[in-house]
Amino acid sequence: MKMTRGMKKLSLVLAGGLMAAALAACGGSKTENTGSATATINDYVVSDHITLGEYKGVHYTLVQPEEVTDEMIQEELDAFVAEGDKEVITDRPAASGDTANIDYEGKLDGVAFEGGTAQGYDLVLGSGKFIPGFEDQVIGHNTGETFDINVSFPDPYINNPDLAGKPVVFTVTINEIFQVKDAELTDAFVAANSEYETIEEMKAGIRAYLEEEAQADADDSNEYAIIDAVLANATIKDLPQSLYEKYNQRFKSYYETMASYYGSSLEDLITQGYGLDMEEFEASADNYANSMSEQVLAMQAVAEAEGLTITDEEYQAELEEYYKTQGSGYDSIEAFEKAVDSDSIRIQLLYEKVLPFLKENAIAD
Repeated sequence: MKMTRGMKKLSLVLAGGLMAAALAACGGSKTENTGSATATINDYVVSDHITLGEYKGVHYTLVQPEEVTDEMIQEELDAFVAEGDKEVITDRPAASGDTANIDYEGKLDGVAFEGGTAQGYDLVLGSGKFIPGFEDQVIGHNTGETFDINVSFPDPYINNPDLAGKPVVFTVTINEIFQVKDAELTDAFVAANSEYETIEEMKAGIRAYLEEEAQADADDSNEYAIIDAVLANATIKDLPQSLYEKYNQRFKSYYETMASYYGSSLEDLITQGYGLDMEEFEASADNYANSMSEQVLAMQAVAEAEGLTITDEEYQAELEEYYKTQGSGYDSIEAFEKAVDSDSIRIQLLYEKVLPFLKENAIAD
């Protein structure tokens, strides 16, 4: 069962929620694997940018995990039932009223355009959600087919005026065709649509999941509070430009990828999905880049002060772990390493070394 969770607000992301997603981002600089924790980014000297104050024994306000209530569990159950009873269609082509799970890539004059590519998108045929002619040309095709759709954007086209009236070609692959019927929460429905056999088993599973999430959120809050306390005692002289630009671009790339996944432009995602204007988005990217850069500097400075280092073996083991989970599109681990931002792997290892040390020495109020 896939738990339903709302999209995080930008303000929450700024607290550091992008850190895990950032590890999967491609691009960035390639550094020599020297085995030193301070070599995560080697174009600056840490002490030129930060002077540590007291970092052992800092005080912070302990955050306890949120209590999981019966109401919260019921919300998850309601969302599960609202997804309906999925009936997969294999014996006929797609028809109006069906939902087609599709991958698509749109090209203008042979060049892919922003917001025109997505994978695993559920499109209700006949809904009129896509531009005129798109859904009509999906109808009649079968699961597993890949085909081209020729359409023209409306004129005017508010979402992207540059595409208004332009003829484009979408290459579409149908992954699955299905219909969703109204459902009732029963043991049979649960058994057929989840890893659980009964409603009571599902409730217990949801509770365990929500409690785990609540504990993780509390742990994150406490870790950020400790880092903030360390930073409050430190003096930041300035931020390395390369570090700031890395996180500024990473923030923007995250939302560009999300927009592509939803078949949207970045501006539409930000303005319609989050209710922000682009100036606010730029300010959020700036805040995130500043916050993450300061955190990384503090982690590096503590590592230097305490002699905490990252060995070649630790880096290689972490690289291999990421390759197992994220490297399916690469022929070898060497090709994967060339493509990924290896600095991010080292920074993650740095956090894993420094944070336990800081937590062990911090004082919870």
